[in-house]
Amino acid sequence: MAKKRGIALAGGGARGAYQIGALKALRENGYLENVYAISGASVGSLNAVFIAMDALDKAEELWLSMDENSLFKTKDTNVLKRILNDKFDLVHKGLFSTEKLEKMIDKYVDYEAIKKKWVYVATSYVGDKDTSFVDLMSLNLRNFFSEEEYVRYPLISAMNNAMIKKILLASCALPVAFKPVRIQGKTYYDGGILDNTPYKPLLEAGCDEIIIIDLFRFNFRRPAKIENTDMLYFYPSKSIRGVLDFSPEQIKRRFTLGYDDTIKKLEEMKEEQEKAATKHREKEAKERLKRMKAYEKHTKLKS
Repeated sequence: MAKKRGIALAGGGARGAYQIGALKALRENGYLENVYAISGASVGSLNAVFIAMDALDKAEELWLSMDENSLFKTKDTNVLKRILNDKFDLVHKGLFSTEKLEKMIDKYVDYEAIKKKWVYVATSYVGDKDTSFVDLMSLNLRNFFSEEEYVRYPLISAMNNAMIKKILLASCALPVAFKPVRIQGKTYYDGGILDNTPYKPLLEAGCDEIIIIDLFRFNFRRPAKIENTDMLYFYPSKSIRGVLDFSPEQIKRRFTLGYDDTIKKLEEMKEEQEKAATKHREKEAKERLKRMKAYEKHTKLKS
């Protein structure tokens, strides 16, 4: 029986180019065929949308055309003034405008294509009011100790276009960098705050093989094993630098590394499968030989 495959994409800002390189390698090796469900957090949610649209070539073109000014000006001389003037108010004002990100979503997202797939997007629910600095700092503790689930995984393929856009913006609302998103009176931030490898909705959807493309070499929340589920992890073999570094050379480097790392991992997986198959055949051969000897012994005794 064929496995029900899901793909979970982690958040990590400009590091997201790594995922597109990894996905290109996975597609070349048949791993993107018959994907049942997809999930993403932060930038991973945007990359997940490209999988759902079957538009990885478009995603590659977009990522490799990015530079420091594609989403915001990280070297803006007004940034320091904003930090000094707004201080803690930056938590709910945001340092950068989301205007360019919104235009990018409007230009590239095919909403009708998304609605034909199962796509989950991680968001971090903060509360029903404007966020304070204390609210944000205590979010992980509240999520751990409270019975209420502060991380949400809406199925965006079941939503209207305007709501899909809002959820994607919410999942990408990195605290301080961007303002939070208000949806139906509730405040949401970057999904990666509480769950940066959103595989849980895929488990609930019935996936028994989950591919996780992480954007951090070390992740202590990465589960080693989940019962009755094959977990396939892909993550950087070396540093891929800052989440806000959209310099063209770093974008290209991450994309290339994502592709190369994934090809290497797939080759290792193939070798392991071949070794396991050889071991299984040898075991079967020994068991057959053992049965044959037992049969010969039994025949001799009867004669």
